[in-house]
Amino acid sequence: MKELNSFTVERLEEITELKALSFPPSHAESAALARIALAAKRAEPDYQYQSGVCTFDDIEWVWDDCDKGFYEQYDPTRRRIVYTTPQLNSPEIPDGWKLVPIEPTLAMLTLLGLTGSFESMLERYANMLDAAPERENG
Repeated sequence: MKELNSFTVERLEEITELKALSFPPSHAESAALARIALAAKRAEPDYQYQSGVCTFDDIEWVWDDCDKGFYEQYDPTRRRIVYTTPQLNSPEIPDGWKLVPIEPTLAMLTLLGLTGSFESMLERYANMLDAAPERENG
């Protein structure tokens, strides 16, 4: 990301602080930041597995690239994912999953414990997930 090097840390901090923004970003800066963000969002991980190469008196362990299908079938203790760009703060949420707060909200606790019924734990958990606040930033 060569374009990223054209921004100083101070300039990036100034752009992120909208209230203290004395010099708004130029169109060129905005376009450059959008290109950087798009490149980061489109970046794909490199899947790797560890294999042994026999040498004269030992085995040398090396990391080899592979596709996702091979990676998923390989021994979990001998595989890794390498990201060539930093991961963004918004991880992709797999189907069937929903993010919930670490500390349950009052509505979540109320649905779990004060319903007055003897529902199964799975039903209570589903109720808690339904009561979880939605993400506000999109």
